[in-house]
Order: sequence, then structure tokens, then C-alpha cells
Amino acid sequence: MKLKLMTIILAGLVSQSVMASTVVERKAMREAEAKIVEAAEQTKATCGNAELAVSVNWDEYRSMISANEKVLQDNRYQGQWVLSHTADRNTSVFEALSNICNDDEDYKEVIAELSAVVITPKPAFTDSDSSFKLDGTTLVIESGHRMNRSASDFVRPIKQLF
Repeated sequence: MKLKLMTIILAGLVSQSVMASTVVERKAMREAEAKIVEAAEQTKATCGNAELAVSVNWDEYRSMISANEKVLQDNRYQGQWVLSHTADRNTSVFEALSNICNDDEDYKEVIAELSAVVITPKPAFTDSDSSFKLDGTTLVIESGHRMNRSASDFVRPIKQLF
């Protein structure tokens, strides 16, 4: 009887910690998304985009975190940090776009044609470089991890797209 009771209590504790982790991750995603959308709105206003829809592929982020669980543990890094740093890195991308639009009318003209931005994670947590490609009028960002980036880090690779 005691063993059965201990098993039930242990199962309850495990499920509560999983739920708590999910809540922490959801909060991190919501906060990151709010920051990214705010930065995109600023870019839209600066560059003159008619629309600039933003989507972050959170399912791919969760899969990347799961696939890199050991690396994250070895680096004493938590999954929710990966999610929240998504905002830091990608708001810098939007800041770079705005800076380019402020500095150069020719680039502003082509950046204004962007209608969407899709953000996905690099598969390896150890890959700190972000990469960019155009798919029609959609800017696809494959976001790196771990290291913070500033807008100046992204100006050259973004300009190379055009």
C-alpha cells in the first residue's frame, strides 16, 4: 500500500513539474513574440511595408530544444532561455532592417516589398550564426542561438539578399 501511494505521489509531482515547465515556456514564447511583433511594427513604419506578417515556428524551437537537451544541460542552459533569446536576436534583425531603410532609399524600396517574416531555429544549439533567405516577398530567418547579436551584425547579410 505504501509503495502504491508513493508511486501515485511521485507521478503527481512529475506531472506538475512538466506542467510548470510548459507554463514557463509558454510565457517565454508569449513575451518573445510580443517583442518581435513590436520590432516588426517599427520596421513596417520605418520601411513603409504595406503589411509585414511575422510568424515564429515555436514547434521547431521545441523540437530543437528536445534534440539538443544534452548540449543544453552541458552548457547549463535552459529551454525557456532559448525561447526568450529568440526575441533578443530577432528584434536585432528588425532593427537592422529599419537602419538599412533609414540609411539607403534603394534598399528601403526593396525592403518595403517584404510582406512576411518567418523565424525558425538553427537545428544545432551550438550554431550561433543566423542565416537569411528570400522566398518571394517573405524573409526567412534561420535564427542562431546562445550569443546575443546587435543590429550591426545583420546589416551586411541582409543587404546581400537584395
